[in-house]
Amino acid sequence: MRILVLLSRFPYPLEKGDKLRAFHQLKDLGEKHLITLLCNAEQKPSQDDLAIVKKFCHRLEVFNLNKTQIYQNLLKNAFTGLPFQVAYFIHPKLKARVTEIVKGGEVDLIYCQLIRMAACIPEDRETPVYLDYMDAFSLNMDRRAQLSSKLQEWFFRREAKLVRQYELASMDRFQAFSVISKADQAQLAGKKSIKLIPNGIDPSFLNYQSKELPKKYDLIFTGNMGYYPNVQAALFLVNSILPLLPRELKVCIAGIDPSSEVRALANDRVVVTGFVEDLKIYLKQARLFVAPLFAGAGLQNKLLEAMALGVPCLSTTLANDALEAPTSAMIIADDATVFADHIKRLLSNKSERKTLGEAGRKYVIDTFSWEKSNQLLEQDMLKLIL
Repeated sequence: MRILVLLSRFPYPLEKGDKLRAFHQLKDLGEKHLITLLCNAEQKPSQDDLAIVKKFCHRLEVFNLNKTQIYQNLLKNAFTGLPFQVAYFIHPKLKARVTEIVKGGEVDLIYCQLIRMAACIPEDRETPVYLDYMDAFSLNMDRRAQLSSKLQEWFFRREAKLVRQYELASMDRFQAFSVISKADQAQLAGKKSIKLIPNGIDPSFLNYQSKELPKKYDLIFTGNMGYYPNVQAALFLVNSILPLLPRELKVCIAGIDPSSEVRALANDRVVVTGFVEDLKIYLKQARLFVAPLFAGAGLQNKLLEAMALGVPCLSTTLANDALEAPTSAMIIADDATVFADHIKRLLSNKSERKTLGEAGRKYVIDTFSWEKSNQLLEQDMLKLIL
């Protein structure tokens, strides 16, 4: 197949969930098919990062989405009914290039990751489009509205409505669809069927070999720390759970782009790292992974990574809606007191921590595989052109 792939971000380094999914899909599909990748980049990729992605692509074109272009997009589309999630990422040159490639008959299939890039696809085309919704953005916006102030709540409820309309309208425009989790699949249920294609786990986490590292932290939480659901989870961990725990406990919050609110959490009990070269080392230095997530949608890669390393995990019902881990593999809690009770019990019982960590690792190995997920995607794509 000759596949045109459209991404809202350059898919490397792998510090965000959409990049992680796109990277592993490109890696597998690029082995057997000709990939033309067009993507936005808010920061110019390094030559090393470009070289890594180029290995999987027949052609690679990166379009600089600078702040001026973004502001113009948002102002232009503020009153058009287009969701901000879509308007933000429109690049006129990328859109024109898509039209040129499609009208030139240069590809057999368009693979569009997220509704963010759907506005760049021409209406008058014969080329089929496979849209990976990935997450149900409307569900994400609804959940964020519930946690926002009155003014913010109005904005996010409006955005949720516009996104929901756009998500459903995309079913009329395109031919095939996928999501990561059953919860997202249910949210997007509409006129056409949507394929469930979960994420996998990077082999480097499954195959990581190290001597047992000394435990520097009792609790750890990781992720993109500028992303709203992760910011709220970090605040809840430090402000609501930690005061219920013994004073000597140490917490690590590790991840790229910590917001000012997250940076302000740092003190003698809390380490805020910012970007780290190798997250696996930090995870292996922690006794428990605690993810009190009450916003967001989709599958939490951070939980897959921690579980793959055998780190015992605690998270919420909301996060486990996508993961579907049994209680033997992950502890579920939905308020600070329940989290604190589980944490105190586990920290005092090394044997239980070991059992929980081993069960979590086995569940991830048995359930999540990039190879299997990408085979499902490839099979679905082939149906559109054969």
